[in-house]
Amino acid sequence: MLLLEIVFECGSEGFLRAFWCAGDEDSAMWSDSDVANDVELLNRMDAECIVQSLTVLPIEQVGSRKWLAQHANLEKLNLQAHYNTMVHCDEFVMLALTSHDKLGLLIQELLVIEIWKEKVLPHILTELAEQSSNINIHLVLYQETTIINLLEVLA
Repeated sequence: MLLLEIVFECGSEGFLRAFWCAGDEDSAMWSDSDVANDVELLNRMDAECIVQSLTVLPIEQVGSRKWLAQHANLEKLNLQAHYNTMVHCDEFVMLALTSHDKLGLLIQELLVIEIWKEKVLPHILTELAEQSSNINIHLVLYQETTIINLLEVLA
């Protein structure tokens, strides 16, 4: 079973750091990264704009540029929501998602990814084996984790 665990902590310089563990139960490897250098945290207005821009994308759009842009925005919202929870500050990501009625959109995105994994992925596995890079497929599969993680922190 593949494990993916992310632990956030505030570093000595006040930057948010993420420690992540990936691997199976026997060979999990930990790493850390300075999230402040990798992902810019959002302010309230940025989060509000991102939430307003979220749209329902049909299954045909999964993996497209538009879908990848929305995935990146969901990642930013997820990171900000975790940071807000960690430092016990205003949970403006949750407020934006609920006030713009986007929680249903997140559930719908989960369902689209589930259907994509069940109906599309088996048909393209042969082609994927021939490609040298499967980064988009990884992001599609990671989208499910991102949304579930965001919903968990909002609960």
